[in-house]
Formats: sequence, structure tokens, C-alpha cells
Amino acid sequence: MKTSKISRRVVLGGAGVAVALPFLESLLSREARAQARPLPRRVLFYYTPCGINSSDGRGWSPAARGVGSAWALSRMLAPLGAALKPYTAVLSGLHNRPASASFGGTNDGAGDHARGTGCFLTSARLVKTDGTNIRNGISIDQAIAQRVGMMSRFPSLQVGTDAGSSAGDCDSGYSCAYARNVSWSSATTPLPKITSPRTLFDRLFAGMDPSATVAANARRRAYSTSVLDYVRGEATSLQTRMGPTDRRKLDEYLTAIREVELRIGMMEGMVCTPTPRPAATVPYPMLVDVMHDLLALSFRCDLTRVQTFMLGNAGSGRVFDFLGLTEGHHNLSHHMNNENNLTKLETIGTWEVRKFAELCNRLRMIDDGMGTNALDNTVCMFSSEIADGNSHAHTGLPLLSVGRGGGQITTDRHVDFGGQPIADYFIALAKIMGVTLPNFGAEGTRVLANLGPVSS
Repeated sequence: MKTSKISRRVVLGGAGVAVALPFLESLLSREARAQARPLPRRVLFYYTPCGINSSDGRGWSPAARGVGSAWALSRMLAPLGAALKPYTAVLSGLHNRPASASFGGTNDGAGDHARGTGCFLTSARLVKTDGTNIRNGISIDQAIAQRVGMMSRFPSLQVGTDAGSSAGDCDSGYSCAYARNVSWSSATTPLPKITSPRTLFDRLFAGMDPSATVAANARRRAYSTSVLDYVRGEATSLQTRMGPTDRRKLDEYLTAIREVELRIGMMEGMVCTPTPRPAATVPYPMLVDVMHDLLALSFRCDLTRVQTFMLGNAGSGRVFDFLGLTEGHHNLSHHMNNENNLTKLETIGTWEVRKFAELCNRLRMIDDGMGTNALDNTVCMFSSEIADGNSHAHTGLPLLSVGRGGGQITTDRHVDFGGQPIADYFIALAKIMGVTLPNFGAEGTRVLANLGPVSS
């Protein structure tokens, strides 16, 4: 611990368990403290299914465009609140045209949910198939992770709420690989997401030795002990060598790990009541909350700098009964301009924004040092595979960009980009992460203009 060559990924270890630590100034030598520490850049891609009606006056799009006081949060964006508005850019007028049926002069017919989800982060034209000859493009999260992933323990994390095989036909002749994955390491390789909180927790906090990890996890579960029990002695010793600020930071972090453990244990002990739809293993809202906790913890300890999160699979038919609704999301999304359906969709969309806002606020509460928080150095993108569920359009996508990206994005504004490709936004995010892409997908050719300092 006395060496000056201490990374952000210092760990407490014991019995095959490793708990990474947040940045603690007390662990640095005097020489290291005197040197400027580069702050981490992070990116999170947050997917929601079935689109959002983003028409002005329908709850999503702010009525005014401009900066600061010139615009106000709409009804559906209200959960962002005063705390997140200064970190938010509502980006209207961005298109993902490769997801359209007729892009490139062909007409692939129905399948907009799978097409939009498959190229959600690739902006590539998919090969329509429900067989093994799938073809997409590399997704932007992986284009970034393949260049900066070595800076953290995990090059990237793929997380979601709904499981499912990538085999078979999920949407009008489109493979389930397109409908259930947004992260692609190559044109033919989707990266499956983790949908179990326990699996994600064990991956983040397991030991370096796989065989020791299996044994330690088995013992821990058998005796209902915490992962922290294996490192408690080392943690106590470390705390005695810290200043009061770092002691408080370490205590808050270890407490957060323990609270997530307890929540996972509570979830796994519950029995779900059968419902008309396939029952989840845990109540859905709690699953979302715990997954968000784990994503925030992974950023807090610099375990990864690139994340994707899927709040459901393409064309999700989830029934939001906990919001007082009885119809499936996909059916409601075909609203036919019925006011009752639009009101229910606004309820769902507002809840989705609320969950996203809660995750962003978790990041805002993480101390990154040098007077910044994690949201100052992160960009969180929130969007869907289509714009409006009734039209299945891939133009004018609903898009929130929350976080300042190290000061590279101009926030606290609503701007209309007038039909520029979303792939140009992806090129800008790559540049913020230190990755230069001359082009991306089928349409991306430059850094998105008028996004902020990154555009200059």
C-alpha cells in the first residue's frame, strides 16, 4: 500500500473474494498525491422497449428549445428534477435510418422492434434471418470497450432485466439475437446480458481465482455470510491508516455493498404470485433497483467504464400492474391515437424516466475527486428502438443524454438536430472516451455537430 504506483482498482482480498475499492487519497504516496490524477470517463447506454410517444404536448418533448431557463422539463421528464436538469440534454431530431424497412433501397417488411433493437447501438443494416446467418455490425459500446477496456477489470458490462435465448424467430422473421441484445462485439457476435442480480454481484465481487471463487461463494451461501466477512479484517486494518474523509468514504461504500447483498437475499427468498404473463423470479421493480445499485457500484470502483442496460427485450409485452395497468406494453404502444392509451403510455414512460433518473442520481452522489462527481465524468444515454410505437418510426428518436462527459457535452438544454444520424452522436461519445472513429455504422461520418466542446 506504500507504493506510489497504486491504481484505482485497489482491492481488499480474502478466501477467494476480492472487493475493489473506490479512489482513496490516503492510499497514495505523497509524491502521487502531488501529481494530477486523470479522472475516469464513463459511458452508459440505457435501452427501453416499445418506443415513447415523443410528440410535443404528449408528455415527452419539452415545449421550448434552448439553454438553461429557456426550456423546462416536460411531464414525462419531470422525474429528472432540479438536481439532474443541469446535467441533461434532450436531443431531438436524431434518426437511426438503417433500422427502417426500406433503408438502402430494399424492403425487409415487418420487424421494426427487432431491427431497431439489433441496430440500437450499431446503426448497421441487419440481415433479416431467424437462422444462424445473423449479421449486424459492432456496437458503439464495444467499439469503445475494445480500445479502453484494459483500463478496468471488466472491459464492459451487459446487464438487463429480461432473459431469453438468442435462437429462433422473435419478430417477423428476425432472429431473437437481434431482439434480445444491444451489445455486439462483431457483426456476428451478440454479447448476452446478465439478468440475475446474484450472478452480477458474484461477477463483480468474486475472487481472481475461479476455483477459489466457486468454493468461497458456496461457503458464503451455505452459512449466509457476507462477501465482506472475508475481507473485514483487512478493511479494519486499512481504515486505521486513513484520514477521516477516506474512512467515511470506505464505510459508505462497504455499507452499500452489504445493503445490495441483503436486497438480493430478500429477493431470492420471495415467492412470486402467478400472473397472466410468465412470472419473474423476483418482483420487477425491485429487480430494476438492485441492478441499478450494482451498475453504480461497478462505476464507483472503476470495475468498468462501459455499460449497457436493457429495461426489457424488443417489443416487450410486460404488464405494468404495479402502476395500475392491465394491458401489455406492446399492445398499448399501438395506441391508435386513443387518449386512454396515450395516457397509459405516458404513465409507463414517466416510470421508465424515473428509474433512469434514480440511476443517474446514484452516479451524481459518487465522489470522483477533484471537486467532481461521477456524473460530471459520465455520459448516460436513454432511448428506445423506435420513436413512436404506433408508427414504428426510427426517426426523431426519444433521446436523453445525461452527464457532462468531463465537460465535453453542453447540458441543461433541449436542442433539435434536424435529422442528423444518431451514429454521429455515437462517434462523439467515442471521442469523449478517447476513441477516434472516422465513421460508424451505415450513416455515421463525423462527430455530431453542436453537441458541445467535443464537436469543436
